[in-house]
Amino acid sequence: MANLQMVQLLELGAVDVITARVRQDDQGVSSWGIEFLHEFVSRSFGKPQLTASPGLVHWPCCRLVASKYAYTDQLILHSLCCLCTLQDATVALAVLAKVMQLENLWHVLAIFVSETGA
Repeated sequence: MANLQMVQLLELGAVDVITARVRQDDQGVSSWGIEFLHEFVSRSFGKPQLTASPGLVHWPCCRLVASKYAYTDQLILHSLCCLCTLQDATVALAVLAKVMQLENLWHVLAIFVSETGA
């Protein structure tokens, strides 16, 4: 997608759509929202608007491990990494602080724990 199209999507309210989709209980819909989120943050579009959206760190963290789509975990982790690498250090630290909250951190760390306990 060209840069102009990404800007137009932001102007049309893509942040609200992404936020609403990520929060859905339906894993197919929430996965679609996570894919859309990843497209934006990995291309550095709309990061300030997305980080200002309440719950946009918490809800993807809740989807980790529980998703029936394996690639979703990778998209979530990469999206969180992209959000933590903002040029504005204050905002990046705020995102990192949200990731480090116990309920979110537990989900992130659970990805790295082996199912066998080894």
